[in-house]
This record gives sequence, C-alpha cells and structure tokens, in this order.
Amino acid sequence: MAEGDGPVRTCIGCRARDARGALVRFVVAPVGDDGVCRVVRDGSTKLPGRGAWLHDSEQCRDKAIRRRAFRRTLRIAGDVELHLPELGDAAGTDGDGHVTKPV
Repeated sequence: MAEGDGPVRTCIGCRARDARGALVRFVVAPVGDDGVCRVVRDGSTKLPGRGAWLHDSEQCRDKAIRRRAFRRTLRIAGDVELHLPELGDAAGTDGDGHVTKPV
C-alpha cells in the first residue's frame, strides 16, 4: 500500500494495516429487549459508534472470534451476539441472511 491511498485501518483478526476500503466495519447495534449486545456489519460505514475493522476472509474472522477481539475493540461488557454475513457478501448490512456465532 502506497502513501496517500486514503485512511488506513487495522484488521482486528490478523492485525495487519490496510486501506479502509479493503476492510469491513462492524459496530454494536442497539441493545434488544433481552439485554444482549449485537455486533453487526456496517456496510455503509456510516452507523454511529465505535467501529471494528476486519478483512472479509474466513481466516481473519476466525482469528478475531478466537481472540475475542470484537468484545475488546468495541469495549463491550456482558453478553454479545455476533452477526456475520456470508463471506464475500459485501452488500449485507442488516440481520437478513447473517450467520450468528457467540463471541
């Protein structure tokens, strides 16, 4: 990556730095009636709140889950549900078709 390519972010899975456009942003959705925080994909990169950036790859996703990086990066205390779209599904921005995995 050359200097001046735009904003740079760090992947919470592999910890590599990359251009913002090469990573996917995740944020904490409003807490539901059950009191559980939900981490969802922010396809527009416009949702409010602290964001966690991740490469759209299975290896980075698995590393982030194993290291509990979503909880730490987003500063979440308590129960968390992780809503991940199918890999490579760049259009996924809400709960439709997402895979749910506990963090």
